[in-house]
Amino acid sequence: MASSSSIPDYAEFSKTLIKAFGEADQKQPGDLGKLVDVVVDLVRGEGVAEGKELPLRLPLGSDCYGLVKGTCEEMLGVLEQWEGVIRSTNFEG
Repeated sequence: MASSSSIPDYAEFSKTLIKAFGEADQKQPGDLGKLVDVVVDLVRGEGVAEGKELPLRLPLGSDCYGLVKGTCEEMLGVLEQWEGVIRSTNFEG
């Protein structure tokens, strides 16, 4: 059971967040059983993971896919727009 923050400045935000989590609970698009099957395959190196090198991070779920893809595309845009600045911080030489 979640509880509100004991820090007064965060109390209202905490209540809002807890309410949102409660409203979303059991309404996620993912099937927990399928997630468990994939995680077991990953741990054992079998099934969906057989013959594959595991990445450092592997977001699972259709909702995660869109969020992570969008974040990566946004970051690629930042890299392209700011490449000159990013690369300008080396020692001269």
